Amino acid sequence: HAQMRALGAASLGMDAQALAHAPAWQSALAQLRCMSDEIGPTAKLHRLRCCCAALVELVGERGGGRDGDGDGGGDGGGDDDGGSDDALVRALALAMLRVQPSRLVSQIEMIERLTEPERHTSAFAAALPLSRAALHYLSQLDPKQAKGSTQQWR
Repeated sequence: HAQMRALGAASLGMDAQALAHAPAWQSALAQLRCMSDEIGPTAKLHRLRCCCAALVELVGERGGGRDGDGDGGGDGGGDDDGGSDDALVRALALAMLRVQPSRLVSQIEMIERLTEPERHTSAFAAALPLSRAALHYLSQLDPKQAKGSTQQWR
């Protein structure tokens, strides 16, 4: 995990120490930790959204990550979240690695199945697809290690 963590902090354009002291990062980790303590899917969704909102703030502070394709903002599509989707996916994946939430995949599936569909389209609806993308990113980053992690999170 140490190699993946270092790679993750670097992929956000931050060194590990700067990341550890960023208030938005600490907030995101706290929200992700608390998600497991929540009982209902609506409360879990709220925690996941708060985590993602903090990561949007973090990515915005860092200038939106490094996607290098020249289309990273101001194109009129969607909300201006202050950063690229790639950077958000990497940030959420790194948060998942740091927190190691229990049964994360099951919690996400619970949210998807048991919350009202209109809740998926309300404030910061991107939390669910971002969480799926982050899990996929981890599996692509290091398939052997991520498989063990995502299985543990079921």
